[in-house]
Amino acid sequence: MERAEERKGGGAGDKARLTVAAAAVLCALASFLVYAPTLDYGFINWDDPKYVYNNPLIRSMDAGFFISILTRPYFGNWHPLTMLSYALDYRFWGLNPTGYHLTNIVFHGLNTALVLVLAVRLVRASGARWTGSNEVLAGVVAAVFFGLHPVHVESVAWVSERKDVLSAFFFILSLLAYLKYAADPLKRRYAAALVFFILALMSKPMAVTLPVVLLVIDFYPLRRDFSVRAVVEKLPFFALSAGASALTMWAQKGALAREGVLTLGARVATAVRAAGFYLYKMALPFDLAPYYPHPVNIDFFTPEYIGAAVFLAAVTVFCFVTVKRHRGLLSGWLYYLVTLLPVLGLIQVGGQAAADRYTYIPSIGVAVLLGAGVAALAGRLSARGFAALGTALSLILAASLSYGTLRQAAIWKDSETLWTYEIGEFPKTHVAYNNRGLARQDRGEMRGALEDFSKAISLAPELAELHNNRGAAFHLVGDYASAVKDYNTAISLAPAYKGYHYNRGLSLQKLGNLPAAIDDYTAELRIDPANIDAYLHRGLALRSLGRADLALEDFTSAVR
Repeated sequence: MERAEERKGGGAGDKARLTVAAAAVLCALASFLVYAPTLDYGFINWDDPKYVYNNPLIRSMDAGFFISILTRPYFGNWHPLTMLSYALDYRFWGLNPTGYHLTNIVFHGLNTALVLVLAVRLVRASGARWTGSNEVLAGVVAAVFFGLHPVHVESVAWVSERKDVLSAFFFILSLLAYLKYAADPLKRRYAAALVFFILALMSKPMAVTLPVVLLVIDFYPLRRDFSVRAVVEKLPFFALSAGASALTMWAQKGALAREGVLTLGARVATAVRAAGFYLYKMALPFDLAPYYPHPVNIDFFTPEYIGAAVFLAAVTVFCFVTVKRHRGLLSGWLYYLVTLLPVLGLIQVGGQAAADRYTYIPSIGVAVLLGAGVAALAGRLSARGFAALGTALSLILAASLSYGTLRQAAIWKDSETLWTYEIGEFPKTHVAYNNRGLARQDRGEMRGALEDFSKAISLAPELAELHNNRGAAFHLVGDYASAVKDYNTAISLAPAYKGYHYNRGLSLQKLGNLPAAIDDYTAELRIDPANIDAYLHRGLALRSLGRADLALEDFTSAVR
């Protein structure tokens, strides 16, 4: 299956390659310009503190840093390449958010260009008798859809989703290398596909589906026979995928334990709904939100869930029924379902029912199908009509998607803007009130912060974190008695959680109840023996009680 430009001869092939390259650069530039306003945005108080501005790990690229990112999970994930990218950003930019946003939008621009190249090569590999203009149009439409779609704002405008753009970059490169290998099975091309897959896994484990995607591509457009060789050559990919899946389960075991509250039936219902939900949002990208909460009651036997199940079943049946005439439909549909499988919620991690960021890699299949469909439609026209229709459709798609992306990206400007928007979409989401309260607290708007924390508690009184956060706000305004009450509740709900005893100790110390404060610091040190502040404040309390000998021991422990 040699590429079309190679069959045409050197001159024609060079011209075709230049045309594809020029179109890819223009699409990448368009995506960069649309996301350029995010260069003025700040960090968000949702994961960004842990990944970036409160993360001491990224501030020193010494041997300990590399050992840590390779051997330990961070924040429930094993993604050493993503952590390395943050460390490199810190080395060049410090804590200036502009640099981190720049890295995200540069990688998204590169991914946009790669999607165009991937679409062109998939169309050529299919053996369709299209002109070079048809192929480029298919690639442009696919790239425009992918690069400018509002559903990808979360992956690009949110610094903490660096793992999406980074993993997709290597994911697509692996597919491109495999397409070259399938056309001419050289060992270096196979090795390139394997190495790029490893890098994708080291950026985000969602890439584990790539081996199955390779089988889907074998089915169509490559039309390769499922021989022993075709299966054996995928075994290293599947082995890596299994290893990455095991690493992910190990890294997220804490999150699974905290969030595993849904029944199996509820998780299946959520997964079915999510698969339809993402297609709906790709078709009609309105009312997008950073956080889609689970409904209070998840009942599969409701119109929403049954409708999603019927829709998915109908599309699947249609693709199989028409497979002899339109293999591409089944291939694209299988790609979408396979790549979405790890994040559908069958294994629950987190409290969200869905997330826009989960569409980043799965949407590539939709983009390629859309590009091929538009090119096929335009190809039925005369040369003049083809040029006019292709240009018009591309510009309309680009303009409408760009407008939606600019509007959606604006909500990621800062934490308060983001969570105020979320509250407008889902006014009963405790996450939004809690995070907006933290943002207001950082800005010194304590009255608004306390109101938000109280609202969050009213929505989810069983969550210890919310009581702890309101307690900290009461402490900052000097209402230490109210702070202690909130800390009492937090500790009763999560007695072994780091920080709660220490926080209550601070408020008790301010109230003059030094013995109780010392008890709390002692309890905190049993939970977190490396808490230097707990040693310091217990030492100060002991010194105030005249226990200089014990105070000296605590000060010495803090120094050590």
